[in-house]
Amino acid sequence: MKYYQELISLNKEDLLKNKFENRAFNVFILIGFIIAITSAGCLQSNSMEFNFYVEETGENLNGNVYIDDKFLGTTENGILNAPKDELYPGEISLKGNYEGDSFVFYYDFFESDFEYNAIDFTVPESRLADISYSAEDVITDSAEDSIFQLINEERKYLDITPLERSEILDDIAESRSKDMVQRGYFSHTTPDGYGVGDILKENEIFYFSATENLMYLPVNRTTDIADETVQGWIESPGHRIPVLDTDKPILWDHVGIGVVATDESVDDGKETACYITAVFASFDSTYEDTLPNGYTQYYNIYDKSLGLEFDTNVNIKLQSSDDVDFYIVSDEEKYDDFLNRQNIQSSSVISKNDIQYFDREIEIEPGYGAIIDASESYKDVEYELSMVYNPE
Repeated sequence: MKYYQELISLNKEDLLKNKFENRAFNVFILIGFIIAITSAGCLQSNSMEFNFYVEETGENLNGNVYIDDKFLGTTENGILNAPKDELYPGEISLKGNYEGDSFVFYYDFFESDFEYNAIDFTVPESRLADISYSAEDVITDSAEDSIFQLINEERKYLDITPLERSEILDDIAESRSKDMVQRGYFSHTTPDGYGVGDILKENEIFYFSATENLMYLPVNRTTDIADETVQGWIESPGHRIPVLDTDKPILWDHVGIGVVATDESVDDGKETACYITAVFASFDSTYEDTLPNGYTQYYNIYDKSLGLEFDTNVNIKLQSSDDVDFYIVSDEEKYDDFLNRQNIQSSSVISKNDIQYFDREIEIEPGYGAIIDASESYKDVEYELSMVYNPE
Protein backbone atom coordinates (compact mmCIF):
# COMPACT_ATOMS: atom_id res chain seq x y z
CA MET A 1 0.00 0.00 0.00
CA LYS A 2 1.42 3.33 -1.03
CA TYR A 3 0.84 6.44 0.99
CA TYR A 4 -0.52 9.41 -0.92
CA GLN A 5 -1.62 12.82 0.28
CA GLU A 6 -4.76 14.43 -1.07
CA LEU A 7 -4.62 17.44 -3.39
CA ILE A 8 -6.54 20.32 -1.81
CA SER A 9 -7.51 23.41 -3.82
CA LEU A 10 -9.16 26.44 -2.26
CA ASN A 11 -11.54 28.59 -4.28
CA LYS A 12 -9.30 30.90 -6.29
CA GLU A 13 -12.10 33.27 -7.28
CA ASP A 14 -12.97 33.95 -3.66
CA LEU A 15 -9.37 34.47 -2.64
CA LEU A 16 -8.42 36.70 -5.55
CA LYS A 17 -11.41 39.05 -5.63
CA ASN A 18 -9.16 42.08 -6.20
CA LYS A 19 -5.83 41.48 -7.87
CA PHE A 20 -4.80 45.10 -7.27
CA GLU A 21 -4.85 44.82 -3.49
CA ASN A 22 -1.47 44.86 -1.76
CA ARG A 23 -1.68 41.11 -1.13
CA ALA A 24 -4.11 38.54 -2.37
CA PHE A 25 -3.26 34.88 -2.29
CA ASN A 26 -4.29 31.43 -3.30
CA VAL A 27 -3.15 28.27 -1.55
CA PHE A 28 -2.64 24.93 -3.18
CA ILE A 29 -1.35 21.89 -1.33
CA LEU A 30 0.35 19.31 -3.51
CA ILE A 31 2.16 16.48 -1.75
CA GLY A 32 2.46 18.64 1.32
CA PHE A 33 3.87 21.80 -0.24
CA ILE A 34 2.23 25.24 -0.45
CA ILE A 35 2.25 27.74 -3.27
CA ALA A 36 1.16 31.27 -2.48
CA ILE A 37 0.36 33.54 -5.43
CA THR A 38 0.86 37.25 -4.84
CA SER A 39 -0.10 40.27 -6.88
CA ALA A 40 2.75 42.50 -7.95
CA GLY A 41 0.53 45.48 -8.69
CA CYS A 42 -1.18 46.82 -11.77
CA LEU A 43 1.74 46.87 -14.18
CA GLN A 44 2.31 43.90 -16.41
CA SER A 45 5.84 42.60 -17.07
CA ASN A 46 7.43 40.35 -19.66
CA SER A 47 9.00 38.30 -16.84
CA MET A 48 7.68 36.71 -13.72
CA GLU A 49 9.54 36.66 -10.41
CA PHE A 50 9.53 33.32 -8.63
CA ASN A 51 10.29 33.54 -4.90
CA PHE A 52 11.13 30.30 -3.08
CA TYR A 53 11.36 30.37 0.73
CA VAL A 54 10.46 28.63 3.99
CA GLU A 55 6.92 29.53 4.93
CA GLU A 56 7.41 30.20 8.65
CA THR A 57 10.86 31.83 8.62
CA GLY A 58 11.24 33.39 5.18
CA GLU A 59 14.55 31.57 4.69
CA ASN A 60 15.51 31.50 1.00
CA LEU A 61 15.57 28.19 -0.85
CA ASN A 62 17.88 27.78 -3.81
CA GLY A 63 18.11 25.28 -6.62
CA ASN A 64 17.30 24.62 -10.26
CA VAL A 65 13.82 25.54 -11.43
CA TYR A 66 11.88 23.61 -14.08
CA ILE A 67 8.50 23.76 -15.69
CA ASP A 68 7.68 20.14 -16.34
CA ASP A 69 11.05 18.91 -17.68
CA LYS A 70 12.14 22.26 -19.14
CA PHE A 71 14.96 24.02 -17.30
CA LEU A 72 14.15 27.67 -16.49
CA GLY A 73 17.20 28.65 -14.49
CA THR A 74 18.85 28.66 -11.06
CA THR A 75 17.62 30.76 -8.17
CA GLU A 76 19.80 33.37 -6.46
CA ASN A 77 18.79 34.24 -2.91
CA GLY A 78 15.64 32.24 -3.54
CA ILE A 79 14.63 34.31 -6.62
CA LEU A 80 14.36 33.46 -10.30
CA ASN A 81 13.10 35.85 -12.99
CA ALA A 82 11.49 33.69 -15.65
CA PRO A 83 10.50 35.12 -19.09
CA LYS A 84 6.75 34.74 -19.47
CA ASP A 85 7.12 33.57 -23.05
CA GLU A 86 8.93 30.47 -21.73
CA LEU A 87 6.13 29.63 -19.31
CA TYR A 88 2.98 27.63 -19.88
CA PRO A 89 0.49 25.81 -17.63
CA GLY A 90 2.23 22.85 -16.08
CA GLU A 91 4.22 21.79 -13.05
CA ILE A 92 6.91 23.99 -11.51
CA SER A 93 9.65 22.16 -9.61
CA LEU A 94 12.57 23.32 -7.50
CA LYS A 95 15.44 20.84 -7.22
CA GLY A 96 18.20 21.57 -4.75
CA ASN A 97 19.87 20.71 -1.44
CA TYR A 98 19.07 21.70 2.11
CA GLU A 99 21.65 21.05 4.83
CA GLY A 100 23.20 18.28 2.77
CA ASP A 101 19.96 16.54 1.79
CA SER A 102 18.55 16.76 -1.73
CA PHE A 103 14.96 17.78 -2.33
CA VAL A 104 12.41 18.32 -5.08
CA PHE A 105 9.34 20.49 -4.47
CA TYR A 106 6.45 20.55 -6.91
CA TYR A 107 3.83 23.24 -7.55
CA ASP A 108 0.94 23.63 -9.97
CA PHE A 109 1.19 26.49 -12.47
CA PHE A 110 -2.09 27.59 -14.09
CA GLU A 111 -3.07 29.70 -17.10
CA SER A 112 -4.54 32.31 -14.76
CA ASP A 113 -1.16 32.75 -13.04
CA PHE A 114 0.09 34.79 -16.04
CA GLU A 115 -1.89 37.73 -14.61
CA TYR A 116 0.77 38.18 -11.93
CA ASN A 117 4.28 39.54 -11.99
CA ALA A 118 5.48 37.64 -8.93
CA ILE A 119 4.61 34.35 -7.32
CA ASP A 120 5.72 33.11 -3.92
CA PHE A 121 6.45 29.40 -3.65
CA THR A 122 6.69 28.38 0.00
CA VAL A 123 7.62 25.20 1.84
CA PRO A 124 6.51 24.40 5.40
CA GLU A 125 9.27 23.83 7.96
CA SER A 126 7.76 20.42 8.67
CA ARG A 127 8.46 19.33 5.08
CA LEU A 128 12.07 20.42 5.35
CA ALA A 129 12.34 18.32 8.50
CA ASP A 130 11.09 15.35 6.48
CA ILE A 131 13.94 15.83 4.03
CA SER A 132 16.49 15.03 6.72
CA TYR A 133 14.38 12.13 8.01
CA SER A 134 15.97 8.76 7.27
CA ALA A 135 15.68 5.06 8.00
CA GLU A 136 17.90 5.53 11.05
CA ASP A 137 15.17 7.65 12.62
CA VAL A 138 12.58 4.85 12.47
CA ILE A 139 12.28 3.01 15.79
CA THR A 140 11.40 -0.36 14.34
CA ASP A 141 11.10 -2.27 17.64
CA SER A 142 8.50 0.19 18.87
CA ALA A 143 6.63 -0.02 15.56
CA GLU A 144 6.54 -3.82 15.78
CA ASP A 145 5.19 -3.74 19.34
CA SER A 146 2.56 -1.15 18.40
CA ILE A 147 1.38 -3.17 15.39
CA PHE A 148 0.95 -6.25 17.58
CA GLN A 149 -0.90 -4.30 20.25
CA LEU A 150 -3.19 -2.62 17.74
CA ILE A 151 -4.07 -5.93 16.08
CA ASN A 152 -5.16 -7.34 19.43
CA GLU A 153 -7.08 -4.18 20.28
CA GLU A 154 -9.04 -4.58 17.05
CA ARG A 155 -9.65 -8.25 17.86
CA LYS A 156 -10.76 -7.45 21.40
CA TYR A 157 -13.30 -4.94 20.07
CA LEU A 158 -14.87 -7.74 17.98
CA ASP A 159 -14.55 -10.33 20.79
CA ILE A 160 -11.96 -12.37 18.87
CA THR A 161 -9.38 -14.45 20.73
CA PRO A 162 -6.17 -12.41 20.97
CA LEU A 163 -3.05 -13.52 19.15
CA GLU A 164 0.07 -14.58 21.01
CA ARG A 165 3.39 -13.01 20.06
CA SER A 166 6.02 -15.48 18.92
CA GLU A 167 9.73 -14.68 18.96
CA ILE A 168 10.28 -17.44 16.41
CA LEU A 169 7.81 -15.83 14.03
CA ASP A 170 9.25 -12.38 14.81
CA ASP A 171 12.58 -13.62 13.47
CA ILE A 172 10.95 -15.05 10.34
CA ALA A 173 8.98 -11.84 9.73
CA GLU A 174 12.07 -9.67 10.14
CA SER A 175 14.07 -11.89 7.81
CA ARG A 176 11.29 -11.61 5.21
CA SER A 177 11.32 -7.81 5.40
CA LYS A 178 15.12 -7.68 5.24
CA ASP A 179 15.18 -10.00 2.25
CA MET A 180 12.76 -7.77 0.34
CA VAL A 181 14.91 -4.72 1.07
CA GLN A 182 18.18 -6.42 0.18
CA ARG A 183 16.97 -8.12 -2.99
CA GLY A 184 14.66 -5.35 -4.16
CA TYR A 185 11.27 -7.01 -4.42
CA PHE A 186 7.88 -6.81 -2.70
CA SER A 187 5.98 -10.07 -2.89
CA HIS A 188 4.67 -13.01 -0.88
CA THR A 189 6.99 -15.15 -2.99
CA THR A 190 10.77 -14.75 -2.92
CA PRO A 191 12.75 -14.51 -6.17
CA ASP A 192 13.63 -18.16 -5.53
CA GLY A 193 9.95 -19.13 -5.51
CA TYR A 194 9.54 -19.68 -1.76
CA GLY A 195 6.40 -18.75 0.18
CA VAL A 196 6.02 -18.31 3.92
CA GLY A 197 5.18 -22.01 4.42
CA ASP A 198 8.37 -23.05 2.63
CA ILE A 199 10.39 -20.65 4.77
CA LEU A 200 8.91 -22.05 7.99
CA LYS A 201 9.74 -25.58 6.86
CA GLU A 202 13.26 -24.56 5.85
CA ASN A 203 13.76 -23.21 9.37
CA GLU A 204 12.23 -26.38 10.88
CA ILE A 205 9.32 -24.57 12.51
CA PHE A 206 6.31 -26.79 13.07
CA TYR A 207 2.94 -25.33 12.09
CA PHE A 208 -0.55 -26.47 11.15
CA SER A 209 -1.29 -23.51 8.90
CA ALA A 210 0.44 -20.21 8.13
CA THR A 211 -0.06 -17.01 6.16
CA GLU A 212 1.49 -13.56 5.99
CA ASN A 213 0.55 -9.92 5.48
CA LEU A 214 2.89 -7.42 3.85
CA MET A 215 2.94 -3.63 3.75
CA TYR A 216 5.16 -1.17 1.90
CA LEU A 217 4.79 2.17 3.67
CA PRO A 218 6.60 5.43 2.84
CA VAL A 219 7.08 7.23 6.15
CA ASN A 220 8.01 10.60 7.59
CA ARG A 221 8.28 12.03 11.10
CA THR A 222 4.52 12.19 11.59
CA THR A 223 3.59 8.78 10.20
CA ASP A 224 1.77 6.51 12.64
CA ILE A 225 3.28 3.29 11.32
CA ALA A 226 1.09 0.93 13.38
CA ASP A 227 -2.18 2.67 12.55
CA GLU A 228 -1.38 3.03 8.85
CA THR A 229 -0.38 -0.63 8.66
CA VAL A 230 -3.19 -2.27 10.63
CA GLN A 231 -5.93 -0.09 9.15
CA GLY A 232 -4.52 -0.71 5.68
CA TRP A 233 -4.71 -4.46 6.25
CA ILE A 234 -8.22 -4.27 7.68
CA GLU A 235 -9.45 -2.28 4.69
CA SER A 236 -8.10 -4.94 2.31
CA PRO A 237 -10.39 -8.03 2.23
CA GLY A 238 -7.57 -10.53 1.80
CA HIS A 239 -5.34 -9.00 4.46
CA ARG A 240 -8.23 -8.53 6.88
CA ILE A 241 -8.78 -12.28 7.29
CA PRO A 242 -5.74 -13.12 9.48
CA VAL A 243 -5.94 -9.83 11.40
CA LEU A 244 -9.61 -10.28 12.30
CA ASP A 245 -9.87 -14.06 12.16
CA THR A 246 -13.52 -14.82 13.00
CA ASP A 247 -13.28 -18.58 12.51
CA LYS A 248 -14.12 -20.69 15.53
CA PRO A 249 -11.70 -21.96 16.48
CA ILE A 250 -9.41 -19.33 15.04
CA LEU A 251 -7.17 -20.44 12.17
CA TRP A 252 -4.01 -18.76 13.45
CA ASP A 253 -3.09 -18.31 17.11
CA HIS A 254 0.42 -16.80 16.94
CA VAL A 255 1.95 -13.88 15.07
CA GLY A 256 5.38 -12.40 14.46
CA ILE A 257 6.02 -8.85 13.27
CA GLY A 258 9.04 -7.58 11.35
CA VAL A 259 9.60 -3.93 10.40
CA VAL A 260 12.66 -2.91 8.38
CA ALA A 261 13.23 0.72 7.36
CA THR A 262 15.25 1.76 4.33
CA ASP A 263 16.10 4.86 2.30
CA GLU A 264 15.26 4.48 -1.37
CA SER A 265 16.01 6.59 -4.42
CA VAL A 266 12.91 7.89 -6.17
CA ASP A 267 12.33 10.30 -9.05
CA ASP A 268 12.14 13.31 -6.75
CA GLY A 269 15.07 12.37 -4.50
CA LYS A 270 15.00 10.11 -1.46
CA GLU A 271 12.13 8.29 0.19
CA THR A 272 12.20 6.58 3.58
CA ALA A 273 10.00 3.52 3.61
CA CYS A 274 9.18 0.57 5.82
CA TYR A 275 8.82 -3.02 4.65
CA ILE A 276 6.45 -4.63 7.13
CA THR A 277 5.74 -8.34 7.48
CA ALA A 278 3.31 -10.13 9.79
CA VAL A 279 3.57 -13.93 9.85
CA PHE A 280 0.50 -15.68 11.26
CA ALA A 281 0.70 -19.36 12.21
CA SER A 282 -1.20 -22.02 14.09
CA PHE A 283 0.94 -23.62 16.78
CA ASP A 284 -1.75 -24.80 19.21
CA SER A 285 -4.13 -27.71 19.20
CA THR A 286 -6.73 -28.37 21.91
CA TYR A 287 -9.29 -31.14 22.26
CA GLU A 288 -12.10 -31.17 24.80
CA ASP A 289 -14.30 -34.25 24.91
CA THR A 290 -15.95 -36.93 27.01
CA LEU A 291 -14.59 -40.45 26.81
CA PRO A 292 -17.20 -43.12 27.62
CA ASN A 293 -16.12 -45.58 30.27
CA GLY A 294 -14.30 -48.52 28.79
CA TYR A 295 -13.16 -46.60 25.68
CA THR A 296 -9.87 -45.26 24.39
CA GLN A 297 -9.00 -42.33 22.11
CA TYR A 298 -6.04 -41.78 19.79
CA TYR A 299 -4.71 -38.39 18.60
CA ASN A 300 -2.10 -37.60 15.98
CA ILE A 301 0.27 -35.16 17.63
CA TYR A 302 2.63 -35.03 14.63
CA ASP A 303 0.66 -35.98 11.55
CA LYS A 304 2.90 -37.18 8.72
CA SER A 305 0.45 -35.75 6.18
CA LEU A 306 1.61 -32.24 7.14
CA GLY A 307 4.69 -32.90 5.02
CA LEU A 308 7.14 -31.88 7.75
CA GLU A 309 10.27 -33.99 8.12
CA PHE A 310 12.03 -32.70 11.22
CA ASP A 311 11.78 -33.25 14.96
CA THR A 312 10.11 -30.55 17.02
CA ASN A 313 9.26 -29.70 20.61
CA VAL A 314 5.73 -29.66 21.96
CA ASN A 315 4.28 -29.02 25.38
CA ILE A 316 1.57 -31.61 26.06
CA LYS A 317 -0.97 -31.04 28.80
CA LEU A 318 -3.75 -33.45 29.82
CA GLN A 319 -6.43 -32.86 32.44
CA SER A 320 -9.19 -35.40 33.12
CA SER A 321 -12.10 -35.80 35.53
CA ASP A 322 -11.07 -39.34 36.50
CA ASP A 323 -8.02 -41.56 36.35
CA VAL A 324 -6.86 -42.58 32.87
CA ASP A 325 -3.82 -44.21 31.35
CA PHE A 326 -1.88 -41.94 29.03
CA TYR A 327 0.66 -42.98 26.40
CA ILE A 328 2.85 -41.22 23.85
CA VAL A 329 3.69 -43.58 20.99
CA SER A 330 5.92 -43.21 17.93
CA ASP A 331 3.26 -44.06 15.33
CA GLU A 332 -0.34 -45.14 14.87
CA GLU A 333 0.70 -48.78 14.48
CA LYS A 334 1.45 -48.80 18.20
CA TYR A 335 -2.20 -47.89 18.79
CA ASP A 336 -3.24 -50.85 16.67
CA ASP A 337 -0.96 -53.02 18.83
CA PHE A 338 -2.63 -51.58 21.91
CA LEU A 339 -6.09 -52.43 20.60
CA ASN A 340 -4.83 -55.97 19.94
CA ARG A 341 -3.85 -56.13 23.61
CA GLN A 342 -0.15 -56.15 22.99
CA ASN A 343 2.11 -54.69 25.67
CA ILE A 344 1.88 -50.93 25.07
CA GLN A 345 4.02 -49.87 27.99
CA SER A 346 7.22 -51.37 26.67
CA SER A 347 6.77 -49.82 23.23
CA SER A 348 5.61 -46.37 24.42
CA VAL A 349 7.78 -43.27 24.41
CA ILE A 350 5.93 -42.16 27.56
CA SER A 351 3.64 -44.31 29.69
CA LYS A 352 1.59 -42.97 32.63
CA ASN A 353 -1.02 -44.95 34.52
CA ASP A 354 -3.93 -43.81 36.67
CA ILE A 355 -3.39 -40.08 36.23
CA GLN A 356 -5.66 -37.05 35.99
CA TYR A 357 -2.95 -34.54 35.11
CA PHE A 358 0.05 -34.51 32.79
CA ASP A 359 2.15 -31.52 31.70
CA ARG A 360 5.49 -31.93 29.95
CA GLU A 361 7.53 -30.56 27.08
CA ILE A 362 8.92 -33.31 24.87
CA GLU A 363 10.65 -33.71 21.53
CA ILE A 364 8.56 -35.53 18.96
CA GLU A 365 9.07 -36.97 15.48
CA PRO A 366 6.71 -37.24 12.52
CA GLY A 367 4.10 -39.91 13.21
CA TYR A 368 3.91 -39.46 16.99
CA GLY A 369 0.53 -39.91 18.66
CA ALA A 370 -1.16 -39.92 22.05
CA ILE A 371 -3.50 -42.50 23.57
CA ILE A 372 -6.00 -41.71 26.32
CA ASP A 373 -7.24 -44.96 27.85
CA ALA A 374 -10.36 -45.05 30.02
CA SER A 375 -10.91 -48.78 29.65
CA GLU A 376 -10.49 -49.30 33.41
CA SER A 377 -12.81 -46.44 34.34
CA TYR A 378 -16.32 -47.12 35.66
CA LYS A 379 -17.71 -43.79 34.48
CA ASP A 380 -17.41 -41.39 31.59
CA VAL A 381 -14.29 -39.24 31.68
CA GLU A 382 -14.24 -35.59 30.68
CA TYR A 383 -10.84 -34.44 29.49
CA GLU A 384 -8.89 -31.66 27.82
CA LEU A 385 -5.77 -32.39 25.79
CA SER A 386 -3.75 -29.38 24.65
CA MET A 387 -0.57 -29.25 22.64
CA VAL A 388 1.54 -26.13 22.19
CA TYR A 389 4.20 -26.50 19.53
CA ASN A 390 7.42 -24.46 19.44
CA PRO A 391 7.07 -23.50 23.13
CA GLU A 392 9.11 -20.45 24.10
